[in-house]
Formats: sequence, C-alpha cells, structure tokens
Amino acid sequence: MLKTLGLFFSPNLWKQPDETAAKFHWTLKLRWVALAVQLLSIVPGLYFGFLQPEGLSYFLFVIFTMSLVNILSMFLYSKGTEIKHHHLLIQLTFDLLALSALLFLTGGFQNPFASLLLFHAALGPLLLSSRGNVLYFFLLASTIVALYFAPTPSIALTAHSQSVVLLTTQIIVAFVIWQFTTWLSKTLLIFRRHVNQLEQHENRMDRLRAVGALASGFSHEFATPLNVLKLRLDRIRRKLEDLEPSQNEDSIVAGDAIDQCEASLRNLLKAQVDANTYSLQKTPIAAFIRRICESWHLAHPDTKISYPDDPLEDQLCLVPQLALSQTILSILDNSWQADPNSSIQVEFSTSERWISVDIVDGGPGIPETILEKIGEPFLTTKNDGTGLGLYNAYNLLEAIGGKLEVSNVNPKGACVKLIFPFENQA
Repeated sequence: MLKTLGLFFSPNLWKQPDETAAKFHWTLKLRWVALAVQLLSIVPGLYFGFLQPEGLSYFLFVIFTMSLVNILSMFLYSKGTEIKHHHLLIQLTFDLLALSALLFLTGGFQNPFASLLLFHAALGPLLLSSRGNVLYFFLLASTIVALYFAPTPSIALTAHSQSVVLLTTQIIVAFVIWQFTTWLSKTLLIFRRHVNQLEQHENRMDRLRAVGALASGFSHEFATPLNVLKLRLDRIRRKLEDLEPSQNEDSIVAGDAIDQCEASLRNLLKAQVDANTYSLQKTPIAAFIRRICESWHLAHPDTKISYPDDPLEDQLCLVPQLALSQTILSILDNSWQADPNSSIQVEFSTSERWISVDIVDGGPGIPETILEKIGEPFLTTKNDGTGLGLYNAYNLLEAIGGKLEVSNVNPKGACVKLIFPFENQA
C-alpha cells in the first residue's frame, strides 16, 4: 500500500519536464487525498463533538466546492494549458481558505488538525516563486489570526476520547509530513539525475564540436592534395590504357583507394547536422514511417517486417521528411545486416507529449562498449562501416527536440527507439 501511495505522489518529472506543471499536478493529487480524509472524518467528528449536526451541510458544501475546483483544474491541465506560478498561488490560496473554513466549523484551534496550517507554511516556499511565497505567507498569517480570534464551536472531550483523538491526529499528521518529505526527496533525486544527464550531454556536445572542427579542418586541408593526386593518377591511367589489366593493377587499386577517401570525406561533411538547414513539415509520423518501411520491404522481399495495421495517423510531428527517411532506411539496413534471416518489428506508442517508434531486430545485439557511447561518431561493429549512421540519427532527433535510445532486447536483438515531440510541443 505504501508503495502504491508513493507511485501516486511521484512527481514524474521525466514525463513532465515543466517544473511548474509537475508541482501543479502533484497539488491536485494531494487535494484528492485531503478530500477523502475529510469525508472519512465526518462520522468521527460528529461522534466526538468536533462537528455539530447543524454545521454538517456547510462542511459538505466546502468539500463539494473543493472537489469541483479540483475537477476543473484537472480539465485545465488536460487541455495542455501552460501552467504558470500564479496558477499554483491560486490553488494553494483556495486550499488554505478551505482548510480554515473546515477548522472554523470543527472547533477552530481546539481541533488537533489545526496543526495542518503549519504544513501550508512548508508548501509555500517549495511550490511558489519568491514573490508568490511572500504573499502566501501573509495570507497564511492573516488566516491564522482570523481563526484565532473568530468565535468557534466549543469542544468538550473526556479524558479517554481526548487521548484517542490526539493519538489518531498525531499519526495522520506524521503520515502527511512523511509523505511530503518522501515526495521532496524523490523530486531532489530526479533533479540530480537530470543535472547529471545535462552535464553529460554538455560534455558530449563539447567533444562533438571538437570533432566537428577537427573534421572540417582535416577535410579542407586534405581535399586539395587529394584532388591533385586523383588528377595525376587519372593522367597516368590514361597512358597505361593499352596495357593488360594485370600490368595496370597498381593504378586501379590506387584509384579505388582515392575513391574511398573521397567517400569518407563526404561522410564527414554530412555528419555536421544543422537544425537551421532542415525544412520541417507537419507529418503524421507513424503513417509516414510505415510508408518508408513498406518501400524498404520492396527492396528486401525475403525479410519479414511487421508493423501495426493502424499507425496512429492523427499524431502530427514537425520533422524534416527527407532526412528522416534516410535515417529510417539506414536503421532498417543496419537491422537487416545484423541478421538477414531474422524478422524486424516496428512498434508505435504514445504518451502525453511524445510518440515513440521502436525498430527491433533479431540479430546478435550491440556490444556494451558501443551502447555506452551511442551518439558519438565513428563507432561501428562493421568492417566497412563509417560509424556515422546512428550519430546522424542521434543529431537529427536532438535537432527537432526528440530523443534516440538504443538498447539490447532479450533473448537477442537490438532496439532503436526514436522519440518525437508532438507538433504543438516542438
């Protein structure tokens, strides 16, 4: 049960990278729990005299109003409305006023749950901006003063009932503080992981910028002598055209080597990805990738490739169609080369902001040494590979705000996951 509650209150910042939206969502969850506790407290409140029968209708009205506000807030959140700091301030102010009203109806500061007002003093600094936090503290202080001086129903408890009520209240308040602290600890842990990921990404980008600068300089310096060498070799080969192929073998091999050098230079230049050069189009991404797979299958009819019949055609993303087509074809070629006799599976899934495309093969998988450095250039397991395929795919997804993830699957095979942001999130 405690694990379930922990998952319920989990901030899920990896799904909600917007910090303010994550706090807003967590506040709505917390309110549902508070509403459930308030409903369950009606019978004990009437029994112990905290809640007078004539005030029951007002008590239920406050709970109903809180439920209605929570439903409307969830509707606002589900529509993708941008959550700002003043939205959080409004939510916490409403909770503070609702708690004060409930305390007023159930004995004011004589109610042991009055200590929950101090819990609100901790919520403000954690959830609000600096200006909103100061304003919220003055609202909290004003509420405490008003409740302290307001005439509230007097509560008379026997010694036994007072012990039972105080024990129960202390356990509940302790649970609230424990759950709040657990959430805060998990949030800090997730932020720490995000910071580490950002640092690793920044280090990686620094290395790639250095590699790019080195590759550009190398290409510039190497291109001129290579062209001269190619022209001279062509002249020599024309003079030796009348000789037998066996006598002209050295010039042929040298020409092939020069052609290979030219191809490597072109790959280096193509590896420099610039998002500003892309022409982005609104694309039903799943249907688009399915058409690419169908086209690739025509060239590999003996390979079994499967994908869903319904490719989620309504999910639009902003992508460079030509560059993405080349990327998908390259990934499919790699999957086929891993094991031409195995099948390839293409799967689609969606979340609140993303659509994911998994391309899974049945090959031997990818060595761990390569997996640890996915996204870096010149990493390959093929003898004739350049190691730029996944590098280009990684940079393409990064350039449009997406992600590329590569992993091995059981019992064997590899999975390339392409994650695209929806068009309204790009």
